[in-house]
Amino acid sequence: MIKGIVFDVDGVILDSMWIWREVMRRFFSHYNVEAEVDIMDKIVQMNFDESSNYIKDHYKIPRTPEEILEEIFAITRDFYDNEIELKPGVLNYLNEFKKRGIRMAAATASDRSYIEAGFKRLGIYDFFDSIMTTRELGVAKTEPTIYLKSAEAIGAGPDEFVVFEDALYAIDTCHKAGIKVVAVYDAKSESDEAEIRRKSDLYLENYDSFDLFLSHFNL
Repeated sequence: MIKGIVFDVDGVILDSMWIWREVMRRFFSHYNVEAEVDIMDKIVQMNFDESSNYIKDHYKIPRTPEEILEEIFAITRDFYDNEIELKPGVLNYLNEFKKRGIRMAAATASDRSYIEAGFKRLGIYDFFDSIMTTRELGVAKTEPTIYLKSAEAIGAGPDEFVVFEDALYAIDTCHKAGIKVVAVYDAKSESDEAEIRRKSDLYLENYDSFDLFLSHFNL
């Protein structure tokens, strides 16, 4: 019996994956640095301390890791405050879960401040009983910690929750940990689609049909 849903945020709830290359482009332009094309693919699997240290050391940025993070956060926050929108149809899923008394948590690798700002602006903040971040936990999504702690926070046992994710590395983490996972299509992960489908319990190309979810899981 499913008692809780743990949502990734970027690419799953928010149509936000497109911003990251622009965020990094704006950051590096301040220092007249041209970053690697695959910079986001490298740092997305790191925690915040690892990524800021990588940026400082690899690109010789004359700032502390803490200053680098704060500058990136400031650029990113502007997108969440003003531009990012919901993934089409996700509001229907949130409403359906709420109507059935299914508690929801957000588990994100992004910073709490701009996730909360985006959720409040878009009117979905009150759907979530818990928001956890990898920065606060100090553990990236290469480990299942954030999913397990999020489920615990909403009162769901190990076999009583489902994770919604879009990134292959995070889906792989759930798959290895025996966590039920719904993969959500996002253009950023299109090249990994075959592997994502193989490692997920259900693959959603969009949020058009809640019945598709109901046919796979017992609420």
